[in-house]
Amino acid sequence: MISTHTLARLARMHVCFSLLFLLSLAVAWPVCRELLRLSLHDDRYTHLVAAPLLSLGVLCLERTRIFAAVRYSPAVGAPLLLFGFAALFCARRIWFDGSWTLAAAALVAVWIGAFLLSYGPASLREAAFPLLFLFLIVPLPSGLLARIVHGLQVGSAEVTYRMFRLAGVPVLKDGVTLSLPGIEIDIAPECSGIRSSFALVMAGLLAGHALLRSSSRKIVLALCLVPVVVFKNAVRIFCISMLGIYVDHGFFYGNLHHRGGAVFAALALMILLPVLMLLQRSEAGGNRKSRAARRTNPIGQGQRPPL
Repeated sequence: MISTHTLARLARMHVCFSLLFLLSLAVAWPVCRELLRLSLHDDRYTHLVAAPLLSLGVLCLERTRIFAAVRYSPAVGAPLLLFGFAALFCARRIWFDGSWTLAAAALVAVWIGAFLLSYGPASLREAAFPLLFLFLIVPLPSGLLARIVHGLQVGSAEVTYRMFRLAGVPVLKDGVTLSLPGIEIDIAPECSGIRSSFALVMAGLLAGHALLRSSSRKIVLALCLVPVVVFKNAVRIFCISMLGIYVDHGFFYGNLHHRGGAVFAALALMILLPVLMLLQRSEAGGNRKSRAARRTNPIGQGQRPPL
């Protein structure tokens, strides 16, 4: 049972963090407004609003563990807080391509500094995932994002080309352009699947955090997201093209083309599910072997540990 004194102390810490958070929003309001504008009007950045909401959800779900050993830590939290505010100030005064990127990263640093100051290092360690997840609100510089989009275009074009060849459909490929019977398909940046790719990455990271314990297996799951994203987008292009060529030309312009992302995102999740299950099974097997080894070679029952 948590004492009244502990609850009152935790409430004061929540008030401290809330005040620092509101101060950061007041100082960084132009940055927040730009992030909201990007999220609402640019398909490449629709994830910017979802990231902090998901991070807050994880914090709420794991609050008992995260706030089990709280203490004020101004000695370590205040320097990070001040550094974040200083970087935020500099980013707003210096204009270049990555200024919004720097400003958003500085804002996240301010929030992490406020959390560290209000709750202490132990809570920071327990909340490492949701706090680092906040960095997904940082918009990638346009140059870097263009390279990622181009990589998705090239990968999707290559995999789609292989699918057409396997299906016996006559096809020629020139860069990201596929020439099919009666039609030429150009895989434009808008068709790269960047929007659903970010959504899938966030879903994969959340699933890894919730269902896996080993850091190495979480990394394996994260690395699997890249080929799954490319394959999912290639399946989308292949299916719409086949339907457009052999069923109805309207499929090239219909709802499946413009609003069918959820269908193919579900396919990607179905591909990731067995990968996740295999990782869970290997993790459970490793844990069983570790427990069996400890039972076979106990230390402290008249045996001397190896030197």
